[in-house]
Amino acid sequence: MNKTTDGKTKVVNAFQDLVKTVYPNLRMLGNHSYSEDSLKNVIRSGQDDLFGTDDNTISEAESEVLNYINRRKKQSERTSLIDLKNHFSRKPYGWYPNALWTVTARLYKRSKIELKQNSNLLEDESVLNAMLNSANYGLTLLEPQDDIDPRLVKNLKQTYTDAFNEGCSYNEAKDVAGAFKDKLKEMLVEINQLLMQKKEYPFLSGLDDFSEKLEKLTKKEYAYFLKNLPDFEDDLLDNKESLLDPVKRFWNGEQKTIYDDIKNFVGSNTANIGYVEGDEFDTLKTLINSHTPYKGNSIQLAKASKDSLTKKVLDAIIKEKEIAVAAIEKVLADLQGKYEFKGLDSTDKVKVLKPIQNELSQLEKLKIIAVIRDVKRKVEEELYNDQLNLMMSLSQLPDPGDDNNVINDPPVHYISKSNIKVDFSKTELKTEEDVDEYIAAFSKALKEHIKNNRRISL
Repeated sequence: MNKTTDGKTKVVNAFQDLVKTVYPNLRMLGNHSYSEDSLKNVIRSGQDDLFGTDDNTISEAESEVLNYINRRKKQSERTSLIDLKNHFSRKPYGWYPNALWTVTARLYKRSKIELKQNSNLLEDESVLNAMLNSANYGLTLLEPQDDIDPRLVKNLKQTYTDAFNEGCSYNEAKDVAGAFKDKLKEMLVEINQLLMQKKEYPFLSGLDDFSEKLEKLTKKEYAYFLKNLPDFEDDLLDNKESLLDPVKRFWNGEQKTIYDDIKNFVGSNTANIGYVEGDEFDTLKTLINSHTPYKGNSIQLAKASKDSLTKKVLDAIIKEKEIAVAAIEKVLADLQGKYEFKGLDSTDKVKVLKPIQNELSQLEKLKIIAVIRDVKRKVEEELYNDQLNLMMSLSQLPDPGDDNNVINDPPVHYISKSNIKVDFSKTELKTEEDVDEYIAAFSKALKEHIKNNRRISL
C-alpha cells in the first residue's frame, strides 16, 4: 500500500480499495474510459477495423456478458437490455452503462449476439438507438447468434458473385448475409427506376414480378439468406440472367437508341404509311408492341425495315410534291394564258396569281402526303375558279379614263365542272338508254349555265 501522511489522499485510497473489494470484476473493463462516443465508434466501425483478422480474441468482459446471455438462454430465460444492466451494475461488477453497452456492442459486431425488438432483428443504427434510449431497454432482447455451417456461408458467397458479378469481401456469416441483402436492395432500386418509365416503354412491365419478389426478399432477416438459399437462388439467378441483364444491356447500349428512333418514326409517320407499299411498318409495330424487344435480332430486323420504309416514304413525298407542283403550275399557266388576264395591269395580275403562288411556295415545307394532295385539290377545285372570277371582275371594271364609264354586259362567272348539278333521278347507269338520258340531262345543265353567262372550268 502506498504510504502517505495526507489525510485526503488516505481517504481517496481507502475508497479505491473499497471499490476494488466490493466490485472485483470492475477490473475486467481495464483502464479504458468508456463514453457514448466509444459506443458509437464500435457500432459504426467495420469488423475488420475493430478486430483485424483475429476476431476470435474476445476480452474477459465480453466473455462475461456472452456467458451470461448463454446461461439464461439455456435456462429458457429471455435477456433484455434492462436485465443486462441490472446484472452488471451490481457487485461484483459495478459496470457503468457506457462501458456495458460498449462491451455488448463489440459482441454484436463480432456476430456473437443478436438484438431484437418485437421479433424484428436490429441492425447497426437501430442497435445504437436501443442502447442510448433507456425506454427501449425492456423491449430489446439479446440472443446468442446461431452457429452457421461454413458451407452455407460459402454457398451464399458464390450466389453473391453469380447474382451481382462481383466477389464478397466478407467472411463472417452475418456480414456476408448483410452484404447480400444490401446488394438485393441496390438491385431493387435499379429495377424500380426502370419501372418508373414503363408507361413510355411498356415492355418494362415484365420487371414487375421480379421487383415484387425482391421487395419480399429485402425484408428477410440475414439468417434467411444463409439457411434458405435453395428457396430463392434459382429464381433470383434466372431472373437476373434472362430478364434483368438483357434489359440493362438494351437500356444502356445502342439498342435503346435504335428502339427510340423507331418509336419516334412510327409515331410521326403514320399519316404517310398508307401511301406506300410493303410490310415494313408491320415489322416496326411488332417491335414496339413486343414484350421482349431486347431479345433475338428484333432490333436489327426493325432497323432494316425502318431504313427501307424511310426511303419509300421520302420517295412518295417527293413524287407527290412533283405532281402537285406540276398541277399548280398548270393552273398558273392557264390563268396567265387567258385573254382577260393579259389585259390586266401588273397590280391586278398579282392579285389574281398571288393566292395560288402562296400555296405553291408552301408545298416545300409539307411532309404529309394527304396535306400535299389537299393543297393540290384546293388549288384545282377552289382557288382556280375563285381567281378566274376575280380576274373576270377586274377585267370588266370600267376604265377611269372612259367618259361613258359604263359596262352593259353582265359579268362572266366561272364554275367548276364538279359543281354542276344534274337533274337525273337514277343512281346508276345500267343500259345504253340510261347513258343517253344522263348525257342529255348533263348537256341540259351545262347549257343552262352557259345561257346564264357562266363559264365552266374542266
